[in-house]
Amino acid sequence: MSVTIKWRPTSDRGKSFKGGTSSSFDKLKKACGTTLSEGDVSKLRAMAIATDDPFYDEIADKIEEVGSIEIWGDY
Repeated sequence: MSVTIKWRPTSDRGKSFKGGTSSSFDKLKKACGTTLSEGDVSKLRAMAIATDDPFYDEIADKIEEVGSIEIWGDY
């Protein structure tokens, strides 16, 4: 199943990441929930290494750029 995984700072309407699959989105929600902050960056970097999926680095980069984000999927 295809999914567009979106994110936003709490005051924004939302943007989407370039990478990610429904499986990576499920893993992300299980590991971190739907609100991600600077405290999740090291976990996301480890997930990128463990799964060989750069999607998690993309999320960590975005958090470092804008701060805490919310995520959700549009199916």
